[in-house]
Amino acid sequence: MYGKKKKYNMGGKLKGMPHSKGGIPIEAEGGEFMIKKDSVNPSTQATLEYINENGSLPMSNAMDRSQTSYMGGGMVKPMYKDGGKVTPAQKNTLKKHSKHHSSKHMNEMKKDMIKGDSFTKSHKKALKKVGK
Repeated sequence: MYGKKKKYNMGGKLKGMPHSKGGIPIEAEGGEFMIKKDSVNPSTQATLEYINENGSLPMSNAMDRSQTSYMGGGMVKPMYKDGGKVTPAQKNTLKKHSKHHSSKHMNEMKKDMIKGDSFTKSHKKALKKVGK
């Protein structure tokens, strides 16, 4: 009916038919976590992609007010994951991706990922800014 099953061993958003029309046959393994379709929307997708790529929640003062409070106003300091570094997992993904894109594109992606953007978001921004 669907042919060969697609594997999502790196995660990501599934595309296909809803449950009422047969859904998508998938292969999953213990320890993986699925969320319901209604929980994936434009306001949650970037966070879900970030969790999938980094295995943790994005850092933000809004989530942890014990570090700094801005109730009285003031300049908000950027909060970069891993002290402003690209993680080893991100480096590996970028290395594979670099076969298809210019060094200019890759540098733009790295810059945005260091600032906390997901791989997908940084890729889209780099395509708009410098092309392939």
